[in-house]
Amino acid sequence: MKLHLPNSAWINNIDSFITSLDTSDKKILNITSHKKWISVHPAVLCMVASLGRTVRERNGEIHFPKMTATSRHYFERMNLFKFLELKSEMDIEKHEESGKFIPLTRIDDSDSLQRFITDMVPILHQSPEQVAPIRYIMSELIRNTIEHSNSPHGALVCAQLYKGKKIRIGIADAGMGIRKSISRAYPGKSHSEAIKLALTPGVTGTTRKIGGTEQNGGAGLFIIKSIAKLNRDFFLLYSGRYDV
Repeated sequence: MKLHLPNSAWINNIDSFITSLDTSDKKILNITSHKKWISVHPAVLCMVASLGRTVRERNGEIHFPKMTATSRHYFERMNLFKFLELKSEMDIEKHEESGKFIPLTRIDDSDSLQRFITDMVPILHQSPEQVAPIRYIMSELIRNTIEHSNSPHGALVCAQLYKGKKIRIGIADAGMGIRKSISRAYPGKSHSEAIKLALTPGVTGTTRKIGGTEQNGGAGLFIIKSIAKLNRDFFLLYSGRYDV
């Protein structure tokens, strides 16, 4: 696999980062980076860490030349090198995490999910009414990974407070993907059809019964998309390839 950490990779221009990924060889990960400055969304950080964990779990190799970008300390503080099992050559002063950021964290059960949500709340600096929908969204997205993705390392998450007023959160996994998950109940669907089904209220990959089960009602992604639409926020869902 090959990936490049560009000068900028945020939600509004994440397409170029995703389409540039080469995932052909799952046992080798070659990472290159912009030489002067790198600014990426926490979601991108989680993607990189998730790909790296996939390679490590296959006893593969990760090649990541020493970063020269001025912003390289950010990646150290967010535990990227730790998750990639690479020795960092940076000598930086450790910053207090509370109220500022949550470094890359692995979540693979309800206890670790609850700890992350608890640590995330101080970063928000908002009233309980404003915090509630964010807690719901995070719980649903991470629970989807734990229950449906079959990812060997669960969900990888991190969060950052930006300029004291905007919270940016990333979640990624290297599981089976939406198409394979949905195909357990709806076989033969393309990637795009599977994504549409996943966003349909009452549809879940655990059963063809509309409304799902007690544990999986099939409404989580639909509600999250609706919240994002009402707040005029970005909602992006990527899985698989466009042409299959």
